[in-house]
Amino acid sequence: MPGLSMGGQRHKVRVLPQRDDLVRAVEHALLPASLFEILRGEEERPDVAIVDLDLDEHEARASLRTLPTDPSVPLLVLGDVRKLGPEPILAVLAEGGIEYLDTSHLDDPLQFDALAREMSERLLPCSGARVTRRPPTKARRNESAVVPEPRRIVAIGVSTGGPSALQKVIPQLPADLRAPVLIVQHLASPFTGSLADSLGASSALPVREAKDGDRLEAGVVLVTPGASHLEIDSRGRVRLRPAGSDSRYVPSIDLTFLSLARNVGADAVAVLLTGMGKDGVLGMRQVRISGGHTIAQDEATSVVFGMPKAAIEMGLVDRVVPIEEVAREIVRGLGRGARGEGREVRGER
Repeated sequence: MPGLSMGGQRHKVRVLPQRDDLVRAVEHALLPASLFEILRGEEERPDVAIVDLDLDEHEARASLRTLPTDPSVPLLVLGDVRKLGPEPILAVLAEGGIEYLDTSHLDDPLQFDALAREMSERLLPCSGARVTRRPPTKARRNESAVVPEPRRIVAIGVSTGGPSALQKVIPQLPADLRAPVLIVQHLASPFTGSLADSLGASSALPVREAKDGDRLEAGVVLVTPGASHLEIDSRGRVRLRPAGSDSRYVPSIDLTFLSLARNVGADAVAVLLTGMGKDGVLGMRQVRISGGHTIAQDEATSVVFGMPKAAIEMGLVDRVVPIEEVAREIVRGLGRGARGEGREVRGER
């Protein structure tokens, strides 16, 4: 994103939808307002718009039509992926979104104090950025790659066809793996413990269900309990949150990936395997923006080519590989082995 020359200029911000309570909440969060001016009304052109999807997703989407389109106004998108699911957020990002800020940890959708600093920091690179509509970049396939520096956390998201797919990945990981592995499988709570036991019985690595407060350990695989969302905090500990009845996907792959992007950044490896829908795509976007390594299962070996396909089509995937080669690609992504060993990972044929 382009840098900004501040020069004392106040950046004009429009809040969408233009609801008094929402405008006041954002205005309060951005105080002191030395950098930003909150516009009221539609007459003046904003430098950036904040689009809040939590209060009324349809009203927010409709309000985008009030923005100038020549050139397009960059957007900072706010939304609770736990309740909305990734689809509406991704749709707005496709319409000019530069940044996304997850609000799932807010107790009140109008209490932005906890996000005030991050909101200000995200607005600055958005303001004045030129929004371009460019086609997604294709994932790299059938090529050798320079082995990156070691990365520290692996997260695997999977849905339909997951238990079988995971049996082709986890047992293939080496006993000396230099990172913890998190699994987020869409599965009811009575079955995730059994999944962990099954994977552990055939793997060199210990596998168990995650518990709140777990410290991540290299070479240990944690399976997200079926009735919870799993996030990683800034100290590298597991935080489990009960999944409410309003959660779109349980457990949420997006929430796990988003926490990695937020707290681990370039030290993350995010993997999307077979599954229906788009859970995980939004989080993978943030992991990639943060410099992490991203992997997706190919179409030929996917039971349902939904989640991986969505990520690939958005240009978010570094490597596309058959399920039999996912473990090897995870090891490569962690930087294991000497540089230049010729660890070529084949993509879709």
